[in-house]
Amino acid sequence: MSTTCPVCRIKTNLNEMLKLFFEETPMVDVPKLIKENHKLTSNLEDKEAEIESLKFENDILQKQLEELKAEKEEHEKSFKRERRASKRTMKEEEKEKDLLNCTIDLTYSPPPTPQPLKKRSKRNGSNGDDAN
Repeated sequence: MSTTCPVCRIKTNLNEMLKLFFEETPMVDVPKLIKENHKLTSNLEDKEAEIESLKFENDILQKQLEELKAEKEEHEKSFKRERRASKRTMKEEEKEKDLLNCTIDLTYSPPPTPQPLKKRSKRNGSNGDDAN
């Protein structure tokens, strides 16, 4: 007896159709799939919990990083202030040493200052004598 398969429309004997169906579709082991599903979901939950804890840790570390950056800036500012102050004191000390090591040359005499010339009178171009 030959019949047509409703799915593939191939004419086969009824026994052959059943044989093809069971050969092509393997039997599913439902308890095994359930166990595997439970295992995968538990792994997923563990990973999610780990991700949450890492996010929390990351937030804490970010806050610490911000605090350390602020502290670093404060230290840099105070270091710059101290450095400027130390430079200032070093310059003052150098000036003091220069003044202490300074010698005055007592043999030095300033050049004579020129004396102002007497002005001639405007009359006749003489020095104030009237000859006439």
